[in-house]
Amino acid sequence: MARLLADLYREYGPVFAVKFPFYRKRVFVLAGNKANIWFNRHARTNLRSKDTMMGMETVLGASRSLSGMDGAEHYRMRKAQHMAFTRTRMNEHLGDMFQAIRLELDSWNEGDELVARNACRRIMSGQVSELMVSLNLADYMDDILAFKNRMLITHVQKALPKFFLRTPRMAAAARRIDHVYSMIRNSHTLAQRENKPRDLADDLLSLHAGDPQYFPETDIKFATIIPFVAAMYAGTAMAFAVFAMFSNPDIYQRVRREAKVLFANGDPDPEAFREETIDNAHRLVLETLRLYPSVPLQLRTVMNNCIVEGFELPVGSRVVLASTAVHYLEENYPDPQTFDIDRYLPGREENKKHGAYGAFGFGTHACLAPRVAEYQMAISLLMIAYYFELEILPSSYPLKINPFPTCTPRKSLKFRVKSKRPITSGQQAVASNACRRFRRSEATS
Repeated sequence: MARLLADLYREYGPVFAVKFPFYRKRVFVLAGNKANIWFNRHARTNLRSKDTMMGMETVLGASRSLSGMDGAEHYRMRKAQHMAFTRTRMNEHLGDMFQAIRLELDSWNEGDELVARNACRRIMSGQVSELMVSLNLADYMDDILAFKNRMLITHVQKALPKFFLRTPRMAAAARRIDHVYSMIRNSHTLAQRENKPRDLADDLLSLHAGDPQYFPETDIKFATIIPFVAAMYAGTAMAFAVFAMFSNPDIYQRVRREAKVLFANGDPDPEAFREETIDNAHRLVLETLRLYPSVPLQLRTVMNNCIVEGFELPVGSRVVLASTAVHYLEENYPDPQTFDIDRYLPGREENKKHGAYGAFGFGTHACLAPRVAEYQMAISLLMIAYYFELEILPSSYPLKINPFPTCTPRKSLKFRVKSKRPITSGQQAVASNACRRFRRSEATS
């Protein structure tokens, strides 16, 4: 999708109209560096996101959500959830995240053949659910993903009639989501959460208790469940990253050397993960998100007449920001279809050009935690590189992508476990001790 939008930008310029088969009216597409910069500066006062999210909010019984809010109420909600997506909060849960990752990696054995996207989604889902709600909900993620995709297709992209969300399969998935929400609420009483590090569910329940009119109980379910969608996007990106790492032996060896330094004596303390110690893994993440963006565009509705690059956007029209089309422009990234993690080295830093890197979106609704997402993916890649040598099946596999409803590798992308380093109980103990030491130091400070 990003590559297609880049081609359209080259042919038609920064603003052009298209007619999608599932929309009655024309949709205006904004693309290119200048369009991204305009969106970052002016979308808040000229565009709204409410119309895009209304259908999904209604399905889950919410009156509104962070993604569907605009203006002052969006700012307040974003601020209330900010702490849950910080590096500090992640460090408090780091030991639990290590264990969640290792729990999945333990199930990989020599000779196993793994469907890439499924295996990587479980890795990310387990650790993100530990971070967000202090539970490992990896076993429920397939249902959440299926229901989310169907909501996206029926209520946002409008490519299928709404009754497709009421099939027996979707009804069963909805019941599983209700069960997940009950588990979260039942595990977050004051007594159960005493002396435990806070998580997103704690923050949301506190917000509701402090101002139930602003954040009613009907909205808690949507706000609690929807972050798991981000985990699935991260899992998809991880599948691309693992493919890229093991398709490029030099990159794999560079990441593996970093992993050996960090994990040779057990799981490290949070302070060990610095920019220089995870440099190759981090640049691998950046290049993966550039070449294979999971969310290639953003949808909005024009609420005030505005002019973008000399073109007027009429009130009420639908707008697509092709935020990642810039990833395939030669003026930003020479030879853009080549996977090259050295693009981000000092002296090149091709992603630092204004408006040139859109993996996390632009404007007030950009990803709430881009650095944390990069950090989580880097840690997961380091652990995979440390414990495993994988091979792509078949070895000459040409990467095939399913672009709808979001960008994912097809099920035909598989890994075979070629070798596995044993995981000792001592390493698990180090993880728990590291987490406890960090929590004590935070409490003291």
